[in-house]
Amino acid sequence: MSSKNIDLAIKIQASRLKELLKWRKYLRILIEATRKVFGSNAEVYVFDSAIEGKLTANSDIDIAIVVEEIPKKGLERAKLIDKLWETMETNGIPWWYPLRNTPTHKRRTETIKKH
Repeated sequence: MSSKNIDLAIKIQASRLKELLKWRKYLRILIEATRKVFGSNAEVYVFDSAIEGKLTANSDIDIAIVVEEIPKKGLERAKLIDKLWETMETNGIPWWYPLRNTPTHKRRTETIKKH
């Protein structure tokens, strides 16, 4: 790889990391969108590398969305996640932002909190 290509790769990775570090800025939008889509009792937890301060350019932001009940059908779950992303995008989170949203049942909250 030429020095020019290495420089470009470094710039791209630095730019990605800079964007990842904005996760706290987007958190309020995520919480509001989550409650709009999943209901006012929905809870949002950030976990893994973001909360531990160990983000790298290859990270994503891991989010657990805790709700009373998750639809049993995959299509219904997908529709909710689609609506969540639509709401987040409308309010300023870019469509490409690497959030990994994982809806889960409220009864799993204690397991999430422990990790």
